[in-house]
Amino acid sequence: MSGSDPLWRQCAVWLDKLRLIPARHPSLKPNSRPQDLLNLLRNGVILCQAAHSLDPNSIDLTKVVYSPPEDDSVEDFVCRNNIFLFLRSVVTHFDLEESFFFDPTCLYQYQDVGKVIHK
Repeated sequence: MSGSDPLWRQCAVWLDKLRLIPARHPSLKPNSRPQDLLNLLRNGVILCQAAHSLDPNSIDLTKVVYSPPEDDSVEDFVCRNNIFLFLRSVVTHFDLEESFFFDPTCLYQYQDVGKVIHK
């Protein structure tokens, strides 16, 4: 990974270093696309696991509803709730500025993904 890589690819590499991305996931392949990473993050599970990896006290993983990222049958509410749990942990444990926050819909429905992955 280099500083010249797109930000979404840097995110994928970082999540892989945390061992949160399954081996041989499309987001790690040289010909991957931003959509591959967004598909993986869409249900909020890996976001919650990332927060927990950085600070185990930041999020109660028993409240996260697990489902495979490719499972389209997962209810909208479940995915949004997982994303909300992540965002709440960011606010309460990592003290990030408001500019880092996004509406769960931005990720779940792939709306304005620039708000999801940005510097």
